[in-house]
Amino acid sequence: MTLPSIKQTLYAHGLLPARTSWGQHFLVDPSLLKKIAGFAGNLQGKKVIEVGAGPGSLTRFLIDLSPQHLWAIEKDTRCCKALHALQQHVLSNFQQFDIICDDALAIPWESFLPQGCVLVGNLPYYISVPLLLSWLRHMHRFDQCILMFQKEVAKRIMAPPGSSFYGRLSVMAQWKAVIKPLMTLSPQVFCPPPSVDSMVVRITPGHNPFVLPWELMENTTRILFGKRRKMLRAILKGVVPCPSSFLQALSISPGQRPQELSVLDVCRIAQALSGS
Repeated sequence: MTLPSIKQTLYAHGLLPARTSWGQHFLVDPSLLKKIAGFAGNLQGKKVIEVGAGPGSLTRFLIDLSPQHLWAIEKDTRCCKALHALQQHVLSNFQQFDIICDDALAIPWESFLPQGCVLVGNLPYYISVPLLLSWLRHMHRFDQCILMFQKEVAKRIMAPPGSSFYGRLSVMAQWKAVIKPLMTLSPQVFCPPPSVDSMVVRITPGHNPFVLPWELMENTTRILFGKRRKMLRAILKGVVPCPSSFLQALSISPGQRPQELSVLDVCRIAQALSGS
């Protein structure tokens, strides 16, 4: 039986109008969806997790790449019905396809992620940052992640020191991973169109020499970037006995501001704060 088109699927399962309060903006162009799936490369033998699978628009192209196992995570029960219909279409050729109808924020990622998995997702923008942080914490489990973000969030993730977009999210992401932009999508390719551009990025595990507790880096970036307009010696006043001496011992100027620090600088400050 021939698969219905993506638009036919949306109408058949009452998915239009979309729930924009849930960040639903559906991609319907098969050529774009095929291109995004293709960024993941050869998926044969791979365990793939798709987050925000929606009605299976991207899912069908991931299945075409023959992963060993595919999990599709989706919160909207209407979308889950569409995913189950897709499952029935492909069952004779692809049986390792599981649908998890749940909120991605409620998934126990620490115990769920298989080693060496590939993560793919057109993420609901309002939960993209907390989801990313939960995955960065377990970045060693991933082979790669192909994720779509609001373009401004993607710019924050990739921002270099000195950029107006550089901040806590930049440091946490670049401490754990390497991020590469893949493509930008205009609002017009979505149904309904969002109010912003979107960007697809590839995120792979990094090799930062500082192996530090996640909570330590979270706390350090909170201290530093919570008062980002101030100089470091003022920010660290009350945190360490003599901020200027503390920073000079790390070869960091006390007159610098947080956005001028490299990721390695932040790691060195975190390590020194921990006393290790």
